[in-house]
Amino acid sequence: MSDEKFKSTYTKIKLNPGDHKVHVRYAGADIDESPFTCRVYDSRLIRVSEIPSGVVGRSVDFVVDASEAGVGNLVRYKHMGTLNLF
Repeated sequence: MSDEKFKSTYTKIKLNPGDHKVHVRYAGADIDESPFTCRVYDSRLIRVSEIPSGVVGRSVDFVVDASEAGVGNLVRYKHMGTLNLF
């Protein structure tokens, strides 16, 4: 294994949700497989409609709109009566 050390820098910018390209360069040239695709999403843009009261054993319908949040997987789980969306 090489014991060469490398320094990297980046500039933090606000990106809109969606696919973006990240170029990784060494000595002024892209490394193998660069640019890389990076998917950006913003979970704050997920909207959940009002969730009605329910009865144990019966379905409850509500709408989760993630259309503005970017590409990704919407995962839900329930823990101690609280519904969590990620």
